[in-house]
Amino acid sequence: MGKSPRVSVIVATYNWSSVLRYAIESVLWQSFTDFELLVIGDGCTDDSAEVVASFRDPRIFWHNLPENSGHQSAPNNAALARARGEFVAYLGHDDLWHPSHLAGMVNALDESGAGLAYSWLEIIFPPAAAVRQITGISPTGEADPRIVLPPSSVMHRRDLVEEIGGWKDYRSIAAAPDTEFFHRIHESGKRFVQVKQLTVFKFNAAARPDCYQQKPSHEQAEYMARMKREPDFLVRELSNYIELNQRRHPEDISWANPSPALAPGAHVRESRFVRGLEEREIPPPRFPPLPLQRVSFASELADPFLWHGWSHRESAFRWTDGEKAAITFSAPAGVSLTLQMSLAPFLAPGTVDEQPVDVLLNGRTIAQLRLVDLELATHLFELPKAWLQQENVIALALRNATAPVTARISNDVRKLSLRVAWMEFSSVPGGVGTAASTETVDAAPESRVT
Repeated sequence: MGKSPRVSVIVATYNWSSVLRYAIESVLWQSFTDFELLVIGDGCTDDSAEVVASFRDPRIFWHNLPENSGHQSAPNNAALARARGEFVAYLGHDDLWHPSHLAGMVNALDESGAGLAYSWLEIIFPPAAAVRQITGISPTGEADPRIVLPPSSVMHRRDLVEEIGGWKDYRSIAAAPDTEFFHRIHESGKRFVQVKQLTVFKFNAAARPDCYQQKPSHEQAEYMARMKREPDFLVRELSNYIELNQRRHPEDISWANPSPALAPGAHVRESRFVRGLEEREIPPPRFPPLPLQRVSFASELADPFLWHGWSHRESAFRWTDGEKAAITFSAPAGVSLTLQMSLAPFLAPGTVDEQPVDVLLNGRTIAQLRLVDLELATHLFELPKAWLQQENVIALALRNATAPVTARISNDVRKLSLRVAWMEFSSVPGGVGTAASTETVDAAPESRVT
C-alpha cells in the first residue's frame, strides 16, 4: 500500500457528478500534495464512478455504498474506516477549496498541536439573492468551538475518531450530525485552532431549490475559472463580499450630513478635543425660566437648559458625554420644586456593569443613584427651597462614563453614562425644607439601548 499520506481528504457524494468534477479538481490542484482522496458515493446511480476514474490519479479511491443513507454521515464513516492519513479533511461535493487550503490547515495543526483546525468559509447564496456570509470568525477573534463549522472548512486528527467514535446517523440525534460530531471533539478536551484565511467556497444546496434534480454546475465552473485566471482572486472576492454586505446594511454606511444646528467649527473642535489637542470649550450658562411642561431631550426645546456634558439629540433621547453634565434654570424665590427625569445607564457587561450618579443642586448632593438596568426609568428628585436660588445648576457626576470604543462595542468615542429621555419640573405645595430625597417612580419601560 506504500507510505501513508499525511492527509486523508473525504468527499461524500450522491448523484451530482457535474459538481463532483469541480470538487475533485480543487483537491488535486492543492499546493500541499501529500494526501489521499477518498470519494464515497452514498448509493450513487449516475455516472459519478466514471467521473472519478477520468482523473486517472492514483491518490483517488472510489467506493459506492450499496444504498442511499440520506446524509454524508454514512459515507464519511466508510471513508474514516479506510483513511490512512494523520489528518482528515472534508470537502462537500458541491464546494471548492482555494489551492492554499490544505497547506494552511496542516501547518496550523503542526504548529499548535490542536485536535481540530478550521478556516474561513464563504457561503455563496444564489446570485439573485445577492447574499454572502463568512463563517469561522468569532467575536473574540480566537478559535471558538461554539460557532457553526461547515465540514468543508474543517481538518482534524484521525486518531481522535478512535476515542470519540464517528459520525452519527441524523435520525438518531437532534443536532445536525456535523455539529454533533465537532461538539464531541470539543467535549473530549481537544483544542481548536483557527486559520485566519478565506480558503473555502460553499454553494449552499439548501438555498438552491431542486438543485439535486436540475444538477447545475455553472457556479462552480465560474469560480474555478476565476481562481485560475485572477491572480488577485481572494482580494476581489473579499471586496465583492464587503460591497454586498454593506449594501444590505445601509445603517452602517457613514453619510455626510452637516447639521445646520451646530455652531461654526463645532465638528473640528470636537475632533480636536477627542484627540487631546484642546480642552472642550464650556459655553457660558443660560438660566431659562422653568418650563411649564415635560421637556423631551430629543427636542430642541431642551437645548437652553443643557449647559455642558451633553451629546447631540437622537431620535428619542440624548446621551451625556463626559464625566460631568449640567442643567441650568431660573426659579422664583420661596418655591420648592421636584424634578422628574427619565434615565437609563450605558452598560457594557464585563466592562461597565453599573453607572453611579451623584446629583447635585447648586453644589449640594440631593441624590446618589446606582443604575444597573438598561430600561428607562423615571427618577424623582426633591429640590428644597432653602437650596434653590434665582439661578440654579443641577450637576450630574458620572464616575463610570465610558466610550463604547473602549468597551469594544462600537467605534463611538463619546464618553457615555446616561441616556435621558425627558425631564419635568413641578412645584411642591407647602414647600420642602432642607431634607433631600430621591426615589424611582414605577414606570413602564420606554425604550432599550441598542
